[in-house]
Amino acid sequence: SIDAITAIIETQEGRVLAGSYAVGIFEIDPKNFAARLHGTRPGQPGSLDDSRITGLVIDPGGGLVASTWGGGLQRTSFSTRQFGRLDSFVDATGLPVELQDVLAVAGNADTGIWVGSNSRGLMRLSDQDDGLKALPYPIGDPSRPPAVFSVRPESADRIWVGLADGLLDYRPGVL
Repeated sequence: SIDAITAIIETQEGRVLAGSYAVGIFEIDPKNFAARLHGTRPGQPGSLDDSRITGLVIDPGGGLVASTWGGGLQRTSFSTRQFGRLDSFVDATGLPVELQDVLAVAGNADTGIWVGSNSRGLMRLSDQDDGLKALPYPIGDPSRPPAVFSVRPESADRIWVGLADGLLDYRPGVL
């Protein structure tokens, strides 16, 4: 059993990637329906840290970013297929940010990559000169950000955000 499929995307080459909440990521070749599983292999470098996939997105550099419930964000290039954890995040003040409980990831080169977390709310990944930053976007009380269950950027200036109590039409910079 592959359990619940929680995310589906298609690459520019036409491969279909399906994230499962139990076993990892299936890479499916639509020409022959051959499937390759990318899962967790404890102690083996390059495997997923956690196989509970909550979202998939192609980043602006052409790599795959997977959000996971217990392993934060994982990234791979399609040439190496070796996953690495994106864990060197800092917030806008330079303090380290730990992302474990990522519920959603979405975006593209035009909108940027947006991340929804159970404990840290809404963030945007920003590739700065000094590394990848997870920049928080305040929704409600900044000392207790709400859990963000889903994100769907429409443009760089309009992000749909799924919260426990409904849908938010979030517009960064607009009060």
